[in-house]
Amino acid sequence: MRKYAAVPLGLLVAALCFGAVASAGIITPIKVSASVSPRHIITGAPYTYTTSGSIRFNPIYCPPGTTNPAYCTVITAKEACSGKVTLKVGLGKDVLLTDAKTTVKKSGGKVNSKCGYKIKIKIPTKDLTATSTYVPHQKGSYVFVNFRVKFQGNSILNAKSARTQYVVAKLTQP
Repeated sequence: MRKYAAVPLGLLVAALCFGAVASAGIITPIKVSASVSPRHIITGAPYTYTTSGSIRFNPIYCPPGTTNPAYCTVITAKEACSGKVTLKVGLGKDVLLTDAKTTVKKSGGKVNSKCGYKIKIKIPTKDLTATSTYVPHQKGSYVFVNFRVKFQGNSILNAKSARTQYVVAKLTQP
């Protein structure tokens, strides 16, 4: 009697394990890249930036503990290159800024069929306006703007963030 009960229980456990893997991302991407252009200082409004990058992943997936390549799966770009990317733009900690140390803009985009993405964003002039007048070329006349990109994941790939990118922008007088 115990032998018959053990076989269906083992099949049930195996089915639950494979079902859990299929419902969530199973591979962590090797790298999520990001670059912001223009990299140089933008001196006047509108402050328009383009963030682009790609998601790299290993095209062969072998379950943990597997040594036999017959159990490995080949993952194509068609299967893995989908999902969304979010972008958060924040300001540095300059004392002349009202919105210092805050996220001033959020945006998102889709991953294309070649595992790339591109997000164009405009930062309002009011976010880069100083709270008080300052002497030009003074230490506080420029501010760091940081761009944080995160791939949200999909059924094949797990979520992963890119390295934060920094751009220097010139403050405008109030």
